[in-house]
Amino acid sequence: MRPHVLLHGRRSDEDAPPRGVEGVRVLPFLTFALGLVAPAPIARAQIPPAAPPAPSSAPSSPPVPAPMADAPAAWVLRVDGIWLRGAGPKAVPIAVGAALRVGEPIGRGTPSRLSDRVVLVLSDGARHECRGTDSVCVAPAPRAAPSTTGSVARVVELVMSTLAELRDQWRSEPARPVSLISRGEAEGSAPHDAVVAVRGREVNLEASLADSPRGAYLLEVATPLRAAAADAARAIVVDWDPAHPQTGRVLDVAPGRYTLAASGGASEGAEVLVLVEGTHAQAARTFAEAVAVTRAWGPATPDRDVRAFQRAALRVLAERVR
Repeated sequence: MRPHVLLHGRRSDEDAPPRGVEGVRVLPFLTFALGLVAPAPIARAQIPPAAPPAPSSAPSSPPVPAPMADAPAAWVLRVDGIWLRGAGPKAVPIAVGAALRVGEPIGRGTPSRLSDRVVLVLSDGARHECRGTDSVCVAPAPRAAPSTTGSVARVVELVMSTLAELRDQWRSEPARPVSLISRGEAEGSAPHDAVVAVRGREVNLEASLADSPRGAYLLEVATPLRAAAADAARAIVVDWDPAHPQTGRVLDVAPGRYTLAASGGASEGAEVLVLVEGTHAQAARTFAEAVAVTRAWGPATPDRDVRAFQRAALRVLAERVR
């Protein structure tokens, strides 16, 4: 008598069904058993998808932040005539110090002249001019990437973003009186804009007068930085002789912004920012960077544009140390 072997609840005796039929009946059971071990499809669906890979930070193609699209790309340095920013009925007059985005349209107002100009300074320090003969003018994109301009972009933004705030203040300043003291003995370069330090009681104006001819120059305060200075409003005559640089030293000059011009001369002269030693070094470096921006514009740049940018730099620095 053959033993009875149970196979999944059935005997393997003569009553067992044929092999092929038993295989068919066992297959559903095996499928069910395997299903207990393998995760069900619904369980797999509940597994959260893997996080996408982080964007590459390789320097070759850095992502551009969204706010950069609205960042100023240029500022208005000078306006001759009537110019409008924008297009259509929403166009408004443009003013010195206005910040413009890349591609922002600039159009001529009425009346217009062929000699009209609007001068822009881009964030990379480049100078751009729209003329009265241009049918279309837009604020151009900077020619150099901000990462390569570094301190230039910082100085341009520092100077130009403050122009609009200080514009009305400058207009309200009284005109510099012209002295009747004789002019210099020979024609030459006018004094340079400069930042100089008070050392003890002495201020050396050689940085401003180095290229100027021998003669008498008048140093007058434009904006005192220390209201308590009793002598801040007085004018000082400087008898300058380039062969003897020590003649540029003057005593008892209070910190402030001054004008320095040939006495009795018709030229505009220079602006000199006088600071105490603690604040002089950083201001002098910043102003040197501003001067470098104007030199990069080339010798054909009108003097008035150079003066406008450099004077703005001096006045911004004066405001920061108040």
